[in-house]
Amino acid sequence: PGSRRRMISPYTTFDNSSFNEVRPFWFFSIIAAIFFAVSLWLGYPLVEIWLDTGQVPRFPTAILATGIAVFGSLSLTCGLILDSVSRGRREAKRLRYLAHPPVSADKR
Repeated sequence: PGSRRRMISPYTTFDNSSFNEVRPFWFFSIIAAIFFAVSLWLGYPLVEIWLDTGQVPRFPTAILATGIAVFGSLSLTCGLILDSVSRGRREAKRLRYLAHPPVSADKR
């Protein structure tokens, strides 16, 4: 009750905001990069075989690689949208702060 910090492990502590709320584009970009890397890892051999023979022997793998790439692009899009929303909220918070009159030394 006295402290706002929560202890997750002995090495990390979090305030009330999580990392994806503070820097959403960076967070979702990492997730998108992982999705794109897995998609390329699954799809590259299929593209090589398709270029050589003109056939796709493992069609379910091609669908899986495409779906993972779509999840990567969705993650990147969500990161962009949430980053702009987060930036707008920070700016609104600053404007509310600046709307308060300054505290002068005479009123003590």
